[in-house]
Amino acid sequence: MMNQCNDSEDLTLNADLLMKNLDITRRTIEALDRSIIGIRQLFFVLLSITIAGASNAAVRVDLQVGLIIIAAVAIFLITLSPLLWDLDVHYHTYLRGAVRTAESIERLLGFNGNARIGVTINLEKIRGGDEKGFLIPGKIYFYPSVLFYVALVTAVVSYVAFIGYDVFYLVGLICMCYTGVIIAGWYIQLRRQFKKTNN
Repeated sequence: MMNQCNDSEDLTLNADLLMKNLDITRRTIEALDRSIIGIRQLFFVLLSITIAGASNAAVRVDLQVGLIIIAAVAIFLITLSPLLWDLDVHYHTYLRGAVRTAESIERLLGFNGNARIGVTINLEKIRGGDEKGFLIPGKIYFYPSVLFYVALVTAVVSYVAFIGYDVFYLVGLICMCYTGVIIAGWYIQLRRQFKKTNN
């Protein structure tokens, strides 16, 4: 009888500890989510401010300066996007660890039984797991960068057509190659993740 009481107390104690740990883990997930949302908001705010500022400046100056402004903004945003994406992935890696911990605790508590009341487990199934969770933020930063690259190429080609060949054209050409390598490497990385998702 005493052993049964002790076992019951141990189970209650373990369940209490697991519930506390689950609460801490969920708060950690919320904090990491807020960090990721903050990074993405920063990205879109910088996009809006930079593009609006460049557009306003470009129409007030002559063609040569306007094209240089467009090219400079495109280079800046193409370089910035992978940096913010890396920061996003950094926090996302910790988020995945916290989610896995919450899933494990929910399984120990029996939340994934017939009732399937484990919130973390159910959300992960809907989200599609780690790989799709990696691809979505990659696209958020990648697609605008491709548009910036098109703007850069257009600015460099227009510069040659309307202004001619000079030092600014050479700088633009070098930057075009540099940013092209960044985008190509980024695309290859996303393709690898896409293949992993479909396998």
